Amino acid sequence: IGSKYEVTLERTKEDKPIKKMSVFGSVKMEDVLNNRLEKPLDRRSFGKFCKKLFCEDQLEFVLTIMLFKEVRPTGVQYREAVASIRDQYIEPGSCREANISSVLRRKQLRGIKRTLEEGKDDMEIFDQTYREIFNLLKWNVFHKFEKETVLYKCVVDARSSMLWCCYRAQTPNCMAFFSVPEPTNVAHYRLYRLVASILGSVALALYYLHEEKHMAYYCLFANFLGLLLRSICGPRLDPFSVLVILVLEPIVRTFNILETKFVSNKARRWGEAMSCVWTLGTIVGVW
Repeated sequence: IGSKYEVTLERTKEDKPIKKMSVFGSVKMEDVLNNRLEKPLDRRSFGKFCKKLFCEDQLEFVLTIMLFKEVRPTGVQYREAVASIRDQYIEPGSCREANISSVLRRKQLRGIKRTLEEGKDDMEIFDQTYREIFNLLKWNVFHKFEKETVLYKCVVDARSSMLWCCYRAQTPNCMAFFSVPEPTNVAHYRLYRLVASILGSVALALYYLHEEKHMAYYCLFANFLGLLLRSICGPRLDPFSVLVILVLEPIVRTFNILETKFVSNKARRWGEAMSCVWTLGTIVGVW
């Protein structure tokens, strides 16, 4: 921008093929442009894709305006930046002429001329042109990049899975009924472990401190049953899921005790099954 900054895309002779990335949820072009995602959904990969479609100049304009708003030049630097952007992208026949309508181009040139004559530092001077090119990139380029790069995976939500009678779309068939939530809510996972630890501690205390040892077996069996049901069909039939998802999680979220984040955990069913086997072994061992 002006004499201090310049946005350019790396131009290589030969690009490696883009591999697909499994994604839960949705990918936004804003995240790609701000370089918040990893390869192959980073800004450089998107730039290489734009180069293949001969529209890298449009991407360079969008990135230039983003940098212009981030730097927020003033005074002489502002006038140099605006004049440089005008000469490179707005003027007819410029080296990186933006793909915009003739009406918008004339309007943009008049606005730039008026702003430079008045000496104002208007940071929104390019907003209309930016929106038009941004939408052009989004609908004509980014969706193709998304289709080639992203492999969307179905999100199995824990709350709607637990209330499967109300959310029938989550369980359209028997196979879906026996699925586990993916990605895993870390807060749910830790709360399940907290409940299991409390039940185990209560069972241990009852076994050694209470004469009626059958109460300890009830606690261990309840823990075993919850683990078994979660390993088979997730939270759909597990009574502890009602406690964790409808009671404990809202409390945790209200007081900001645990950070709610999601991770892909393909081995969760195996982990629940191993915990179930270990609990069963404990029951048999103390019988």
